Amino acid sequence: MTECIEELEGDDMELLGITGVEDKLQDEVADTIEALRGAGIQVWMLTGDKIETATCIAISAGFKDRRQSMFFCRDQTNARKTEVKLQEFEMKENCLLMIDG
Repeated sequence: MTECIEELEGDDMELLGITGVEDKLQDEVADTIEALRGAGIQVWMLTGDKIETATCIAISAGFKDRRQSMFFCRDQTNARKTEVKLQEFEMKENCLLMIDG
């Protein structure tokens, strides 16, 4: 596989262009989430995206407001270490929890 990648992406490869795709949120998503949170309803987001993409979605969808920080729980494979990490999160105030798969 490495040989194939090197052959395809070798010195002869010339970048011709780059493209990106942006999924637009449906109208009033952020307003709806804000109204739910304002009513005291806990709102959770579950996505199959990478944690960086999920972070951008959380911000644009209104899950995070300017006063909130974000707490990341990444690459946890040990139950005890995960528990310690979540206890660390519990000590935070006004903070969003972001967990990867």
